Amino acid sequence: MFPALVHLNHLELNFQSCNGLRDDSLELLGLGLDRLEVITSLKLNFSETYAPTLKGLKGLKVGLLHLPKLEVLHLNLAGCKKLTDDDFIINVLLGDYPRIETLH
Repeated sequence: MFPALVHLNHLELNFQSCNGLRDDSLELLGLGLDRLEVITSLKLNFSETYAPTLKGLKGLKVGLLHLPKLEVLHLNLAGCKKLTDDDFIINVLLGDYPRIETLH
């Protein structure tokens, strides 16, 4: 990882319509995110992708749980072809984030 990235306080990643994205990609992303100790705002756009599945989102969650200063999370899962129950997804993925002030 690039040393300067640990000082980011805002990050936006757009994977919209990226059909090469797979669950193992999200698990690796989660592992990388847990190094961003000062990030306060994170935007992740997975709209219109074939992935993720709940398995991939759980892998991503591992990294999100290690972001101690995260206050704003924009998570776009609109049109994800393998996800069907938004309420279940939100509860499984985000049920452990009492410090997040805004979720989109």
